[in-house]
Amino acid sequence: MLQLRTAVQALSKVFRGKFMAALIRAHHQGDITNEPPGDSNAWCERLRQLYKYDWVVYAKTPLGGPAQVLEYLSRYTHTAQPSAMNAFGPSPRKR
Repeated sequence: MLQLRTAVQALSKVFRGKFMAALIRAHHQGDITNEPPGDSNAWCERLRQLYKYDWVVYAKTPLGGPAQVLEYLSRYTHTAQPSAMNAFGPSPRKR
């Protein structure tokens, strides 16, 4: 259990770093809407607040093996097809 906790803590830092890098990139490219233009003090304060706390990434113990992964995923892939068919309506009948 200690190994999983350590891995989750490391994953939290990696996720925060990647998220923050994407956020900064979007800021520099002007992709963030509803942001006051030219207010660098507010932007720096926002970044400081985001880095201030440890982020928590929820991670479960991995499944037992490939068979269990396939069984888990099959529950969702099996139910996705009828939903997609309903969204587009019935196909026309050929005579």
